[in-house]
Amino acid sequence: MENLWGWLLQNVLTMNMLVEAIVIVVILPIALIVARPFSRRLTRLVETRGWGNRVQGKLLRGLIPLLKFIVAIILLRIGHMVIVKFALSGLLIKTAASLLFAWVVIRFSTSLLRDSNWAKLIAFIAWAAAALHIFNLLNPTIALFDQLAITLGGVRVSLLILIKGVIVFAVLLKIALSASSVLEKRLMSFEDLTPSVQVLLTKSLKVTLLVIAVVVALNTLGINLSAFAFIGGAVGVGVGFGLQKVVSNLISGVILLLDKSIKPGDVIEVGDSYGRIQSLGARYVSVVTRDGFEYLIPNEDLITQQVINWSFSSKLVRLKIGVGVS
Repeated sequence: MENLWGWLLQNVLTMNMLVEAIVIVVILPIALIVARPFSRRLTRLVETRGWGNRVQGKLLRGLIPLLKFIVAIILLRIGHMVIVKFALSGLLIKTAASLLFAWVVIRFSTSLLRDSNWAKLIAFIAWAAAALHIFNLLNPTIALFDQLAITLGGVRVSLLILIKGVIVFAVLLKIALSASSVLEKRLMSFEDLTPSVQVLLTKSLKVTLLVIAVVVALNTLGINLSAFAFIGGAVGVGVGFGLQKVVSNLISGVILLLDKSIKPGDVIEVGDSYGRIQSLGARYVSVVTRDGFEYLIPNEDLITQQVINWSFSSKLVRLKIGVGVS
């Protein structure tokens, strides 16, 4: 404890650090005041020029919230030069300017992403890594995370591997979902394909891309997939006992898509439910009635029960209407 207090007195609680801290505290509100009129002018420029959805508008909208930090960086650089003139180290001011510069670059780059949640997550991870690098703590932190490890079934799993796995899997998952969305729109534009085939292909592509993302993420981390063979047995037992209905609905959904007995837009009647098929899902079929009610009918029921498809081969049907005679 005495050594820690001595280190603080010698390196942190010094007159040099106090002066630099005061300079930083004074510069930050000044930067906020100086940047405010520029922010208003740029906002007015975007609105008057009609650059809302253009590239210029997106770049300026990402730049406007960061103007106060940019001004603060400029003032900190000027303050660092002045501090050095008075034979002070300027280490604290230089570090603050470097941290702000890294934050501005990362935040501006991620602001171009459409998904705000992904942008915030990527910005936080990138800035944390940049901050550790600025303080020369990146390599020691990586070594520490690599030492925190356990062995499972002959596989060494460390905290560093888990963090890398989460990041790689998140990126690959985002890419897989984006690719499946683009391919789904592309397939839906093909008029030669029936709605059932379109749904089947889109679901198959989505599942395939997700599986590829998981496999690539594990291979990227150097994890041998054969080491997880015992998990397959446990999953099989779980599927056999606890997921019978779920698997049955999934298989029934594939069968419905293959035999083309029902498709989106058909008018069906299952038991007391009568309406138009809104969509085909992996587990259920959405049926909307004329009253606006939406029934989610499990796929298994459409296989095992009697289904009346009023528009299966033709939309022409004969209705028997009783007419009262006085």
